[in-house]
Amino acid sequence: MTENPYIKLILFYSNFNPESIRSRIAIWELVDRYARLSKIVLEEVNYDVADPTQKLYKVNGTPVLIILRDQKIIRRYLGKVEVEEMEQIMDNLFKR
Repeated sequence: MTENPYIKLILFYSNFNPESIRSRIAIWELVDRYARLSKIVLEEVNYDVADPTQKLYKVNGTPVLIILRDQKIIRRYLGKVEVEEMEQIMDNLFKR
């Protein structure tokens, strides 16, 4: 089996949750920056719309950020993610 070279971020958000909106902005800002350097994929799941991905990852609220490498969960963040925190997360991911 070939190794998946991508880091995948899955963001569960709600358009009605201010923390979700702020997290989306922070995550998009950093994904744009890091996408140029490496292979990174962002999948957004609107929690307000039923989606099987919510059940798969046992998500019961928003915002939730799940980070996968080689199709395995390596981190799970619950609650708002600020730009500074997202920078630290991304820096740690790409140290490897």
